[in-house]
Amino acid sequence: MTPEQKGETRFCVFRSPEWGIRALVKIIQTYERKYSLDTVRGIINRWAPPVENDTGSYISQVAKALDVEPDEPLNIFKARTMLVLCKAIIRHENGVQPYDDATIRAGIALAGVKAPKPKPLLASKRLRGGAMVGGATTRMSRCACREPRRNRLSVPILITGLVSRAEGAHRKSGSLPARHRALLDR
Repeated sequence: MTPEQKGETRFCVFRSPEWGIRALVKIIQTYERKYSLDTVRGIINRWAPPVENDTGSYISQVAKALDVEPDEPLNIFKARTMLVLCKAIIRHENGVQPYDDATIRAGIALAGVKAPKPKPLLASKRLRGGAMVGGATTRMSRCACREPRRNRLSVPILITGLVSRAEGAHRKSGSLPARHRALLDR
């Protein structure tokens, strides 16, 4: 900490940005639990009282960043919502946004808000031919290591081609192994 930060008496000073962001998230969670404040207007009016701040513009900026109406309820326990909310508050308070998304996500995680785990391709309900898609992911991961630029566009094409071939073979002759037919029929 700088000497200026050590001498600060009006505000808390944290050892790292992640811990300060954690405190912001915990305060917002407390607003929701203790005072039922789950809208941009409610949160910002409590965070930056109108007697000290231009809350109208603050609320407008934060609502615009979240792409919601000021009185629309937020799910503050959702990592994506909290990421955008924290970034907007930090930007308004500092005039700039000095932290990258990884730093903010780390602070949010310290507060107990976990990002959802991405679904594996096999669990997707939009894709058919799970066995073929599973094979495609293995092949794609090997190719992606060697040729990342080329494979950006070829990944969806590769998956689509394998799924189409698997479905076609299944429909024409039913010649796929029973374990693959079972996956396609789900």
